[in-house]
Amino acid sequence: MLLEKGKNNASKATSDSIDFYQVTYPEDACIIVVDPVAKYRGTTTEKSLSLGKFMREERGSEDFRMAYIVSAQPIFDGEKVIGVLSAIISNEKMDGMRLLATELSSSVEEITATNEELAVASVDVSNRLVELSKFSESMTGDIQQINTIVNLVKDLL
Repeated sequence: MLLEKGKNNASKATSDSIDFYQVTYPEDACIIVVDPVAKYRGTTTEKSLSLGKFMREERGSEDFRMAYIVSAQPIFDGEKVIGVLSAIISNEKMDGMRLLATELSSSVEEITATNEELAVASVDVSNRLVELSKFSESMTGDIQQINTIVNLVKDLL
């Protein structure tokens, strides 16, 4: 957890609450409390500071060698923005869940294709059973005719 302390009361109050933040966020989180400083130019923290509104962005691994989600909340003293509280949370778990979702989607597609193949095969088996049933009925009729002829021959003898 990184805490940069500023000189104003908002930063002091926020840093005094650090125990609360540590139990609120998972262990792969980072809390940054800043006064306007140049090293944060172009970041979500700086955007939140300059726009005076809450911001949330997903960022790549360029800044901290890990993908992360950053939330930045301006700190106000009355109407004036006097700092920003930013929370950075590792995106590793989210990336893992996205990967699992992609793999799951791929598996569902395979299962769907297999089910479609099974449905086609079931229709084919059903059609063959109908044909066998018709053939069986035809054979039963032929056997009955043969029995009738055999009985006639027996009667003649």
